Order: sequence, then C-alpha cells, then structure tokens
Amino acid sequence: MTFGVLAATVALFAALPFVVDRWAAPRASPAGLVTLAMVRLAGLLLAPLALAACLAQLAGHHAGLGGATLGLAMALAALTIGRALWATWRAEDEWRRIGAALLAAGVPGPSGVTVVPLAAPTAFVAGDRIVVSAALFDALDPAELEAVLAHETAHLRGGHPRIAAWAHALSRGSFQIPPARAAESRVRQQLELLADRHVVDTLHNPEPIRAAMAKLSDGGPGGSQRLDIGHLTHERLRCLLAAPSSAAADRLVTITTAILAAVIVAAVCGALHVRLADLGIAVCGLTATGLWSLLRPLHRPA
Repeated sequence: MTFGVLAATVALFAALPFVVDRWAAPRASPAGLVTLAMVRLAGLLLAPLALAACLAQLAGHHAGLGGATLGLAMALAALTIGRALWATWRAEDEWRRIGAALLAAGVPGPSGVTVVPLAAPTAFVAGDRIVVSAALFDALDPAELEAVLAHETAHLRGGHPRIAAWAHALSRGSFQIPPARAAESRVRQQLELLADRHVVDTLHNPEPIRAAMAKLSDGGPGGSQRLDIGHLTHERLRCLLAAPSSAAADRLVTITTAILAAVIVAAVCGALHVRLADLGIAVCGLTATGLWSLLRPLHRPA
C-alpha cells in the first residue's frame, strides 16, 4: 500500500507539474504557481523519509533488518530537515548582517527608503526596510523610480524574501536534485512577476516599470556598461504585456496543488502508519502549518 502511494507521488511530481509548467505557467497567477512550487519542494523533502519508512516495514520481516532500517529512516529525516533548517538560519543571519551594515551606512530617503552609497543602480529589501542605491536616482526618472519602489514594496509586504529563503532551504534539504532546483527557480521567478503585477495594479500603467527594467538592463543612462538582459527580465517584460491570468489556468494550478498536497500527506503518513504514526502526523502537520503561514500573505487581497 505504501509503495503504491509513493508511486502515485512520483507520478504527480513528474506528470501534473509538467502539465502546469507547459500550459498554465504562462497564463496562471504567480501566487498560485508559487504555492504549487513550494508544495512540490516540501514533498521532495519528505519523500525520502517515507521511502525509508517503507523499506523499514518490509525489512521488519527479517531479523535485525527492521530496526536498522528504521534507524536509517530516522537519521535520514534528521539529515534532510536539519539541512533545510540550517540553510534557512544561515541565509537569514547573513541577510540580517548585510542589511544592518547597509542600513548603518545609509541615510533616510524619500518614501521612507534608505539610500546607500552604491555606484550601481539597484534596489532591494533588507529586513523590514527598502534599500536603494544613490545611483538609482540618477538612472531613473520620477515615474520609473516610483515603479521600482512599488515593486520592492510588494516584496516587503508579501514576505517574498522569506518565501525565497525557505524555497532555497527546502531545495538544500532535498540535496538540490534537479526537480528541487527547478521548483526553487520557479518560486523566485514568480515572486518577481507577482511584484510586477502589484506595480501595474497600483499605478495602472505598465510603462514605468518596463522602462525602468530596460534602463537598468542597459547599465544606466547611456548604456555604457550594457549587461545581458537575461531570461528572467525577458519573461517579466513579456508578462507585463500579457493579459491577466485566466480562471481556467488558475483552477488547474489550484487543483494540482491540492492533489499534490493530499498525496504527499498520504505518502508520508501512510508510510509511517505502522511504527511511526505519531511522527508522520506531526511532520505533515508542521509542514502544512508552516507552508500555510508562509504563503498566506500571497493570497491576501491587495
């Protein structure tokens, strides 16, 4: 039974997300795609634990093997979850230190932002503040600067840096296998698109953020240090011109996410049902609660 559930999980990881990536991703809402990717990452983190528990149950029929395999399952659980928590702590600690240093070197600017003496035109979120470089004011006109600040405000209010940090942590906990790296990349991409959509909804005009991206990709006024625009910027520019997400695509993403989450829970709890039922329920409960708390700001009305 448990191997059947695990086989269904593998099929869902391979098939339904592929359908979403090929058909719904260009059309569905960024918030839904972020949620789907985070659920996939959580499943990739927990699937090895369920597999080891299955092996422990099968080995239980042979003297001495059941206990050893069960110990392996516990060790694997500690390793994967420990790697995820350690990666998150290190990323957040480093970001706090960098943010504190930049904030100490900066001065208050317009709209409550902190201006730091960096030569490159840039803007980002550090802790609970928006930080911009002094060069950004020279590179952009007022409308473009307002669009960039609205973009960073969306990151700040939506908790995007923490979501990105946890996506990286879950990928690290899954030993950064290709599906985990792809899901993490999807999260980061969609968070940028989500912030762009917030700018358009706030300013009712996509042109300022498009112009700002074009200027910053050219290396500022005059384009003397032209950089490769890159896939993400091309995708952001394309989505700014695209129509809003379709209801059908959003429904597909919602249904896929719900099915995938249900099968992950069934796989983990089902695999652990004999000896470690309490552990399975606790792991699934904590994972679901953590994801709900982390992703809830994405689905709040603007």
